Amino acid sequence: MTLIGLSPIIEEILLASAMVFITTLFYRFLMDQGKMMDLKKQQNEKQEKMKELQKTNPGEANAVMKEILGITNKRNKLMMKPMLVTLIVVGLALSWMSGVYSDFIPLLPFAWPSFLSWLIGVEGWIKPWLAWYIVVSFPLNSIFRKILGVEL
Repeated sequence: MTLIGLSPIIEEILLASAMVFITTLFYRFLMDQGKMMDLKKQQNEKQEKMKELQKTNPGEANAVMKEILGITNKRNKLMMKPMLVTLIVVGLALSWMSGVYSDFIPLLPFAWPSFLSWLIGVEGWIKPWLAWYIVVSFPLNSIFRKILGVEL
């Protein structure tokens, strides 16, 4: 059973594209991008400073590490609101998709890596339709983040 008469692989690509685009928009508009870029720049500067200090002054390097952790906490707080909204939207969408695509087993031009074969499968923890969604959504996420200028 498909939604619009296309193959399930194509429909999942389209659904994944729409969901990833929408969730990227959440991050674009619910998170202060300017502040996030400033924090990332500060963090990179501190990391460079820490690398230099580790060779000469390990005690001061530890102090810089604490500053980096503080910056990381600020970045994580900025991401909380869009992350919660995304969690709700994706959770609802995936639960709906599980009913629509539960019988879908994608025939892929590659085999799953052997260490994942026990995890992915009809009887595995991750169903084939969800594995396909994950494979498709990771590159789409990177593409949409670059296009929309979302900094994480």
